[in-house]
Amino acid sequence: AIAVDFARRLEARLHPPYLARMPTLFPYTAPEHIFDEHRETTRGRDLDITGLSYALLDALGPQQWPLPDGAATGQARLYTDGVFPTPTGRARFANTAYKPVADAVNARFPFRLNTGRMRDQWHGMSRTGTVAQLFNHTESPRVTLNPRDLARRGLSDGELVRLESRRGSVILAVEASDSVRSGQAFVPMHWGSRFLSGNGVNKGGSGINAVTSPALDPDSWQPELKRAAVRIERASLDWRLVIFGFAPDGDALALLDRVRARSPTFPYTSCTLIGRDPAGVLFHAAAEHALSSEFLVGLDAMFGLDGDPVLRYDDARRGVSRRVRIADGRVAAVRLAGDTQAAAWLKDWLVRQDPVAGLGRLLLAPTAVAPANFAPRGRVVCNCWNVAETEIAEFVSALPSADGVRDAGALEALQNALKCGTECRSCLPELKRLVKQRGGTRMAA
Repeated sequence: AIAVDFARRLEARLHPPYLARMPTLFPYTAPEHIFDEHRETTRGRDLDITGLSYALLDALGPQQWPLPDGAATGQARLYTDGVFPTPTGRARFANTAYKPVADAVNARFPFRLNTGRMRDQWHGMSRTGTVAQLFNHTESPRVTLNPRDLARRGLSDGELVRLESRRGSVILAVEASDSVRSGQAFVPMHWGSRFLSGNGVNKGGSGINAVTSPALDPDSWQPELKRAAVRIERASLDWRLVIFGFAPDGDALALLDRVRARSPTFPYTSCTLIGRDPAGVLFHAAAEHALSSEFLVGLDAMFGLDGDPVLRYDDARRGVSRRVRIADGRVAAVRLAGDTQAAAWLKDWLVRQDPVAGLGRLLLAPTAVAPANFAPRGRVVCNCWNVAETEIAEFVSALPSADGVRDAGALEALQNALKCGTECRSCLPELKRLVKQRGGTRMAA
């Protein structure tokens, strides 16, 4: 309705010539009418969906396409009749000469950097990056390496590294995964300068594109984004800062922009959203030395950590300080400087909005283990239904088993009970893997 209203207003203001022949180019009164018009544009083409309708999709669910008008089912494979969408009906092949990659690895740049998508984000995150819950699966920028490569370099999961190519460098955290082969590195393409920045990033704070290759295919103009030669070294940034919380005025996106403006102060920063409703802001930073208390006061003010009721701890000699703001008996904002090991459980407490009455100064504890037997939920696997990995593990472990092997219907039981993987279904591959890791056998569809 908003798009149609805007189009009609613009149409009335511009008064294009076609209005002499018709009252409007946008006669739609329901989304289905727009779909029907799009559907008709595919008639007779290799992507023909004229057999689809809202009624059919509501009754039978997703369908394979092409599905032309009159067909009972979608076509499983194209061009089985040997006719292709060319003037002659024959397939055309391009005989291209082999050309090596533009950015070859060597002893100075031994890693092959690959970029790609994250499950819940899209392109530069201009839209998906405004939805807090879409960060719950991957909350901040990381470079993924094979565990053996981390071990060879004496790196640990979560440590900051400098990723450098022949063109520039970027600082971000490293993580280990067997999904990446030794000698390769993976960074999602979405982490632009809005979310990954700092004065330690070359090329004007351009995020991951500071290191990717500018080589283009001469015909398609497709960038060579799947191959860049890089080296990876420990970033010697011993002083760490993390601050997260809800905006005092309720505008998380405005708070994100205000906090991000502080990025040039640090060699490394990442700034993202957290939570669901309400949404919050998460800001990670690192520097060679502790920053002044005056700078931290300004940062605290953005999150309402400069007033009361705020729990405080300061050790100026060590460059360590902590702030925790309480609102209505719940954690509303946290800032940890110099010692950030309590960040995970404090962030979990904030996002869950569990009451903290009676804990008092235990919330300032410099420990990675939460007080009061609080068990963090950990990483969210299903964003649609807000189901965390710990909850999935607990459910699957409680299922009946024979010799440690779960029933073949473990995934179906999990979906029925927790609803994970039943909405957009993008988490299904991960759900299947988690069930299999915990003793599941064949996976239900």
